[in-house]
Amino acid sequence: MDKTTKTTIHQKITLIAFGLVLSFVLLEMGLRLGRFVLLSLQEHRNRILLRQKGVCRIMCIGESTTVGSSYPLQLQDILNQHNIGINFVVINKGVGAVDTSCLLSQLEENIRLYQPDMVIAMMGINDSGPLVYYDIVKTSQKQSYLKSSRTYKLIKLLQLHIVAKTKEIGIFNTKENKKNSSKEDAYQKNSSEQDEALSKETISLDPEELARSYVEQNRFIEAEEAFKKAIELSPKDGGLYVELGMLYRDKLGDFSQAEEMFKQPLKLKPDNDAAYNDLGCLYRTQGKLSEAEEMFKKAIELNPFNERAYTDIAWVYENQGKFSQAEEMFKQALKLKPDNDATYNDLGCLYRTQGKLSEAEEMFKKALQFNPNHDSACVGLGLLYRDQGKLSEAEEMFKKAIELRPNDGAIYNALGWVDVDKKQGKISQAEEMFRKIHELNPQYDRVTGGLASIYQEMGEYKLAEKYYSESNELKDMYCNAMTRENYQKLKQILDKRGIKLLCVQYPVLSVEALKKMFEEQDGVVFVDNEKVFKEALKKENYREYFSDMFGGEFGHCTKKGDRLLAENIANVLLKEYFKK
Repeated sequence: MDKTTKTTIHQKITLIAFGLVLSFVLLEMGLRLGRFVLLSLQEHRNRILLRQKGVCRIMCIGESTTVGSSYPLQLQDILNQHNIGINFVVINKGVGAVDTSCLLSQLEENIRLYQPDMVIAMMGINDSGPLVYYDIVKTSQKQSYLKSSRTYKLIKLLQLHIVAKTKEIGIFNTKENKKNSSKEDAYQKNSSEQDEALSKETISLDPEELARSYVEQNRFIEAEEAFKKAIELSPKDGGLYVELGMLYRDKLGDFSQAEEMFKQPLKLKPDNDAAYNDLGCLYRTQGKLSEAEEMFKKAIELNPFNERAYTDIAWVYENQGKFSQAEEMFKQALKLKPDNDATYNDLGCLYRTQGKLSEAEEMFKKALQFNPNHDSACVGLGLLYRDQGKLSEAEEMFKKAIELRPNDGAIYNALGWVDVDKKQGKISQAEEMFRKIHELNPQYDRVTGGLASIYQEMGEYKLAEKYYSESNELKDMYCNAMTRENYQKLKQILDKRGIKLLCVQYPVLSVEALKKMFEEQDGVVFVDNEKVFKEALKKENYREYFSDMFGGEFGHCTKKGDRLLAENIANVLLKEYFKK
């Protein structure tokens, strides 16, 4: 082949690659523009429909700060008092002691029943699970979005085809490419720069050990690459897929990649009941409760002695409000393992949620009977006694839990507020307690928030603001993976139906952390309750606005607190949606 022919082929390859990249960019721009136009038309149509009907139905969702609150009813009164020509109806669909997955599981049915024009969401305070850095989440999502797009996959396919053809005809057969070719044979792939860097680090550690080391160091992106390398070397090791899936789920907040990894062991072994369990737990974390239930049932079908599957499906039923079915599953797990203190503790929590206090107490004590060092059962009993006003007994249980778990700021937090209640407002000992917690765990935002509330109560406003800022900075750095996923899912469900979304931040907290829950904020209105509550707390006692301090810097609102919350929501709603 002469030089002219080689140049022509090289030019064609360059043009093809350029054309594909340009097509990808134009395609993405077109999709985004189309979505913007669609949302704009939908926004205009909804405004017209809202005014034509003369009635606006608003549905409030949230946890105990909503269901036990008078703010929805006060909001309805305030809105109707403005007499803007629309009759407002506000529906309270809060559910106490649940997480966002439970709230999302009931959303479709609530929409069908109440046909709301708007949903007000104030949720997330009860969510547990992994906290991840926002920056890591964004980086991971950008990578996964690009790599999951069909355009990207087409480019990669053509790239591989081009490379194969060029090798056949020897276009790039230089010394450097011969060197790279030998590396390909060794690693059975075309190594990237990251792969080469990783291979250097694996001189002393194999990829599997290196990946786990990276996880311990919080170097999650490097851990991801190391796990991928380990899987290349051992593609039939189902445990590696699970570990990578857990990394995506718990550290990177990338649930789609986690799902893909958890499905791999089932391809290797379709009757793997443990793999169905792992997949079910992922779905439960995402709020996909029906899918989670299906996976747990499959695990039980394959292995009726899978005790873990019974407890896992019980949690799904509990989140769905199916308490009798949850109780039945917990009891089934206890038949398989009658001395399981963890299951007794879980059953105690279920009873406490239902207000069955004597049954809850019996289960927590049973857990401690089988395991006197069960710290969670001590906490459960402490919370139970606190709810009943048995503050001395609550204090005793929290102190025992601290002995067992001395570095857990949450227990110190609970003990601090018991001290506040027990001393009837004498807060010097509580201040000392919160300072100890802060020293143990300066990154626990509820502790810094608790200190802020203490100093607010004492009238030390500069110190209060210092700890408010610290707490908000922590919330801005981290996000709860479950909360973020469910807020985005909420928006997607409402967008499909043309329902407005108004997201309310809890009192005193910064609204910026709430805004970061969304990849795109189009069509979402946010209510910032930080300034109005801080100003109110400078003028009056904390107890005027909050009945407790369960959230750290805030708690459940009193009627006066609910009024302030309702007024602020009404002002934002009227301004943003009705230009009043």
